[in-house]
Amino acid sequence: MGPIHLVEILFCTICLLLFSIMNTQIFGEIAMLITMFEKKKTSYQEKLDNANTAMGNLKLPLEMVEGVHEFL
Repeated sequence: MGPIHLVEILFCTICLLLFSIMNTQIFGEIAMLITMFEKKKTSYQEKLDNANTAMGNLKLPLEMVEGVHEFL
């Protein structure tokens, strides 16, 4: 069962276009949120790697290393 008259066809076409635009907007926002979460996670991991490298080069005691990890 589908639209028969011209007005029904136009109405259905407009509705489909509007809903597809809304759907695209929603999925775009979700993709943006996932990307932002991954950036924060990557930034944290880089900071932690840099700190571990520096602490390894300085040969800090284990208590200090644990304190830096807690701080980060």
